[in-house]
Order: sequence, then C-alpha cells, then structure tokens
Amino acid sequence: MRPTALLERSQSEYRMLAENASDVVFLAGPDRCVRWVSPSVTRSLGWTPDELVGTPIADLWRPEALAATERDRAAVYSGADPTPANGYLFELRAKDGTYHWVAGRATPLVDDDGSPAGVVSGMKIVDELGRSATRLGSAASESAGSA
Repeated sequence: MRPTALLERSQSEYRMLAENASDVVFLAGPDRCVRWVSPSVTRSLGWTPDELVGTPIADLWRPEALAATERDRAAVYSGADPTPANGYLFELRAKDGTYHWVAGRATPLVDDDGSPAGVVSGMKIVDELGRSATRLGSAASESAGSA
C-alpha cells in the first residue's frame, strides 16, 4: 500500500473512532483553552465542537469547584500527572446551563523538547454516580454532626 493511502486510511479510521466514541475527548493547549473536542460532546453536553474551540475549559466547570481543583489542574498543565488511579469525578456545564457529573482522566502532553504542550482529557457522563456520591457525602456529614 502507498504511504499516502496508508495515511488516508489511518485518518479515516481515526475520524470514525472520534465521531462514534461515547466518551468525550478534549484537547486543551497550554493556555487551558479547548483546541479540539470530539463530536460526542454534542450528545453528552449539547455543545457543538465549534462552539467550544477557544473556550477556557474552566468555563465549563462548576464555579464552586474551581478553587478546590486548581492545584491538580495547574500540575497537569505543567506536565505532571496528579490524576488518581480511578480518575476524577466533577461537574461540567451543558449548553442548556445544567451541570452533569463526569468521570474523567487528564493526561499531560509534552513537546518534543519535554515542555508542557497541553492536556488531553477523556470523560464520560456519570450523573447517577455523581448524585450517589453526593448523597453518601451528605449522609456522612449528617452522621458526624449527630455524633
């Protein structure tokens, strides 16, 4: 097979995977703005990819969570990988203004010279898991308060 045919086939397969994945994949640059997002973001959060390109990813986070997550977000954008083994559980804003619980991982990207180049993040909507975790946390707080 010719090199150009191999490249075209590879690009076609990649496009098919990206367009049909159930998980959402974001690519953010070192400026923390979305550079690319998989088309599945439309099914998951209502945004089109074009609507999110150029948007600071933090604009989609629940505002109350920003301060609590800044250390880990700064670490991953500096090239470290602080992601817990089971990933993160957080909320992202959908186009309609509602928030959805998301489970995800953030992986730092580096240039050929080892300099931080951004982050790729895979995430999946897990609303029921998030609500359950919130209920468990509330129940634990109430139990501690009555002890």
